[in-house]
Amino acid sequence: MKRPNRLVAVPLALTLAILAGCSTTPTETAASTSTTVTTDGSGTTTTVATTENVSDHDDPADHEWDVAAEVAVLLEGDTATSDGDGVTVDAGTVTLTAAGTYRLTGTLAGQVVVDTADTGIVRIILDDAEITSSTTSAIAVMDAEEAMVVLADGTTNVLADAATYVHPDASTDEPNATLFSTADLTLTGEGSLSVTGSSNDGIASKDGLVITSGDVTVEAVDDGIRGKDYLVVEGGTLAVTAGGDGLKSDDESDPGAGYVQLSAGSVTVTAEGDGVDAATDVIVTGGELTVVAGGGSGGRSPRMPRRRV
Repeated sequence: MKRPNRLVAVPLALTLAILAGCSTTPTETAASTSTTVTTDGSGTTTTVATTENVSDHDDPADHEWDVAAEVAVLLEGDTATSDGDGVTVDAGTVTLTAAGTYRLTGTLAGQVVVDTADTGIVRIILDDAEITSSTTSAIAVMDAEEAMVVLADGTTNVLADAATYVHPDASTDEPNATLFSTADLTLTGEGSLSVTGSSNDGIASKDGLVITSGDVTVEAVDDGIRGKDYLVVEGGTLAVTAGGDGLKSDDESDPGAGYVQLSAGSVTVTAEGDGVDAATDVIVTGGELTVVAGGGSGGRSPRMPRRRV
């Protein structure tokens, strides 16, 4: 993954835990060093430090591809058919085994897995796709250099996982979210996506996670959207309801990681824990953020001070 060139040069001023029933709405700002968060419930104003030159894995070239090279995958009950290479199907599990672009349409009672040692991006286009698993996550990127989920324009897509996961082993890379990735993950496109996390998190990457667009609704019993190395929101409309934290980045081992950034888009979070929880910094340069949160830590005791909203 690409690391930030320079993280926040001054300490984050926001140490406020939003109580239940309060909300925050950052004002739209130009390229500045800070933005303002107003806590409606208390009438107080707090300055949130921001940063310049923060970079992430998302590359504009990743958003362009040859449509003629797409592999069409038709999901049909507990099986699927495809018109190209790089797809295997076994007992309800559709595995993408090569880098490339795959367009998924239809309904699957099972799971989509990405498992490839290829260099390059694996691009999954959800085109009116509904994927529901009764044993594990709906989509799991287990091995890839980079992954992207594209919400096709004008489409409605649904992902739902099992309430209890059945894991073949105790590997730390076993899925723990409805949309799960061990690699850098980008979520984009102008369609809609509904994610239900009945076991743990809604959307989670063990690397970096970038959301650039889309109408995304997440309901999760634990954290809503989590990027371990970073979570960057560059656009879209997000509605997150979480039993734990709403938006989260929890890499405590690297001072250049563990941050949550909002630069554009509209984000609404309702969380039992923290609305936004970052191991290092919460970086707000634009967009709209509304939070109704319990202000707790979702039942967890962090090992170091964290930045929370």
